[in-house]
Amino acid sequence: MQLKMLNKGKSKMRLELAGETHTFADILRNELAHDKRVKSVAYDKHHPQLGNPILILETEGEDPVATAKRASKNLAEQAREMRTEFEKALKKA
Repeated sequence: MQLKMLNKGKSKMRLELAGETHTFADILRNELAHDKRVKSVAYDKHHPQLGNPILILETEGEDPVATAKRASKNLAEQAREMRTEFEKALKKA
């Protein structure tokens, strides 16, 4: 994945998620939506096969990059936990 900052302000940013699909963009959007410091979050992708999703994030005054980094860290931890549980389940099967 390649990230391209399209514009960034004190509490807003637009970030292109090059090479990604609706699937990843929606997972990230959902994680950010659960953060109480997020004022609004959405992503835009005009066609499932064309273009890259663009994450649109507005916070309640916090640096949007810090907010996105925290969400990314949370998602990575969730993926590690899922992998651990998956591996445990496979050993029992």
